[in-house]
Amino acid sequence: MVLSSAWWALAIMGREATDPAAVPRACSVELDNVLIRREQGASEIRVTKNSSLTARRVTLLGLHLQPTGGTVSLQHSVLTGTPASQVTIWKDVTWKADNNVYDIEFLRLDKTFYSAKTFVDL
Repeated sequence: MVLSSAWWALAIMGREATDPAAVPRACSVELDNVLIRREQGASEIRVTKNSSLTARRVTLLGLHLQPTGGTVSLQHSVLTGTPASQVTIWKDVTWKADNNVYDIEFLRLDKTFYSAKTFVDL
């Protein structure tokens, strides 16, 4: 269990190569059977370019999930809480999700918004 009061509840950030011949420094995080709960207000989980998040049986309470790049795999997990969770998936993200429960305010895929009512149409 993680009780978060930090600006970002979780930030997964790979680094660019320091010179053109170098390889970018990737950052990978795997979570299995973890609860992350926001203590007060809203916060987000951010995944950026050159990074990956693999989450299995994870519960995110009161958090926004915002991958701006990289890869996210979310399986058998729950996104819910107060304030309502938001999911914003940028266009450069590789997203895989399976058997999850979403009680969210909205899901945004690049520039397209889906409310809780229209999310079921996906």
